[in-house]
Amino acid sequence: MKDLTLVNCSTDGTNVTDSRDGKSYTVKKIESNDVSFCYMLSNLRLDGGTILDTATSNVSAEYALPADTGESGWANDYCKPYMASKGGEYYYNWSAATARVNDMVGISSCSNDTDNSVGDICPFGWRLPNRNDIAEMLWNGGNNPGFLANFGRFDVYQHDVGNVGRWWFDNRYSSTYAQYLRLNGASISINLDGDKKWGYSVRCMRSS
Repeated sequence: MKDLTLVNCSTDGTNVTDSRDGKSYTVKKIESNDVSFCYMLSNLRLDGGTILDTATSNVSAEYALPADTGESGWANDYCKPYMASKGGEYYYNWSAATARVNDMVGISSCSNDTDNSVGDICPFGWRLPNRNDIAEMLWNGGNNPGFLANFGRFDVYQHDVGNVGRWWFDNRYSSTYAQYLRLNGASISINLDGDKKWGYSVRCMRSS
């Protein structure tokens, strides 16, 4: 997967394997309004406890994903990395999605979290989207059935099963919130107020 570049990413979809754990994904080149990128059509499924290194992952230093809680809940604080799998899906709070190592527990905000992501749990060469990757495509004609069809399968938000899909961006918004992509029915939007402690899905993209 890490060797698939944008030029080799097909608009018809390409099957790839994540060398870190052998899991397979379909990725697809999405093009609209002179914007193009390769995007995962299903959610990342990295198991809790996986050790990520700089050769195969988008991290600046070795990173261990938190253990899988196996519960449909959320972290008790906003800083400590958290992940859970439920019903075949995998959910990560923002700290885990952005490969943070903060162990502060039981606080109501991340007062020491002042920057955007310095890495994330995507494969090497891939990354979490940021809002600018999506915004031009979304607002200039992308918010339509054609865009949704290209976007792929929508999976549920951990705490609103069957109703809403939410996927993390790497953009920090405040000590408490981070930005995310939200699907509700046929409406897709960029939101600012995702509690960092909540478990959202992760999809990775490649822009080169």
